[in-house]
Amino acid sequence: MKLWQRLPLLLANAQSMVLVSVVETRGSTPREAGTYMLISATFTEDTIGGGHLEWEAIAQARAMLLQASPPPPCLHRYSLGASLGQCCGGVVWLLYEVIDSRSLEMWRDFSHHLEKGGALNRALKHTDTCSTWTMQSPTQPSICYQADDSGWQLNHTIQDNSQPISVYGAGHVGRALVKLLASLSQRVRWLDCREDAFRDCPDGVTSIVNDFLEEEVATAPANSFHIVMTHSHTLDLILCEKILQRSDTAWCGLIGSTTKAERFRHKLINQGFQKKDLQRLTCPIGIPGITSKTPEAIAISVAAQILQLSETLSAKQSVQV
Repeated sequence: MKLWQRLPLLLANAQSMVLVSVVETRGSTPREAGTYMLISATFTEDTIGGGHLEWEAIAQARAMLLQASPPPPCLHRYSLGASLGQCCGGVVWLLYEVIDSRSLEMWRDFSHHLEKGGALNRALKHTDTCSTWTMQSPTQPSICYQADDSGWQLNHTIQDNSQPISVYGAGHVGRALVKLLASLSQRVRWLDCREDAFRDCPDGVTSIVNDFLEEEVATAPANSFHIVMTHSHTLDLILCEKILQRSDTAWCGLIGSTTKAERFRHKLINQGFQKKDLQRLTCPIGIPGITSKTPEAIAISVAAQILQLSETLSAKQSVQV
């Protein structure tokens, strides 16, 4: 679950927090512009990269929280090598802004809007006492920080463009994979025919129970990744058929051996699929070089492959835009 989706829950349990934002970077830095973290008097959520930079950010944020009334947003420039002794040596601009429980209802609305696919825009300049947040129609995320002798201003558009992923099967590997994907803030649907399969479903994951899982293929978002790993080879084949019939399937991964892959491809061709259709089917799944067959090792291997594919797809979409 993204920070913006978690924020209302955090606000409900904390008096005040400071939103720390990476608004500009130069050179080599731990995180990119558009990265956020939340800091309260007792906990932190997410990270701007760790190390001395984050230690300084936490100290600055908690000093702000000690003030009698919320101070206005403030901007600080950090030279990682010269000032903080971090070997990456770049420069980072951090923006600090207090958020308190008075904005809880607003953030509930924002969170719901983002979950539905909408965008959120943040506008702030050096003379403002707080950011102006507005809900917008879906768009591409962007961040623009500008500064000159007269001051600075920030405009940031936020949208959850994480890759939609459908995982079919809640066995040992499916459970390990979904847990890992959830920790990476991926947008996951987890599907199985057993009602008791989701006893430990991670926060932010949508669980779906259906005796006929193939019916759910049509409900997946466009350009989804589909990962097929059910208890039944027969069901796996039916799911692969349905997934490959969708022209907007971004990728289909099937758990199994090279023997299973050959048999499935042969059966799919016999059912009328062309060889070009099968280029979207990957089996076995996972990055090369990991031979362990434990559920956790397979999950790590598959999650790494998904991250690689997601970044490649995002790069292609950025070029098209």
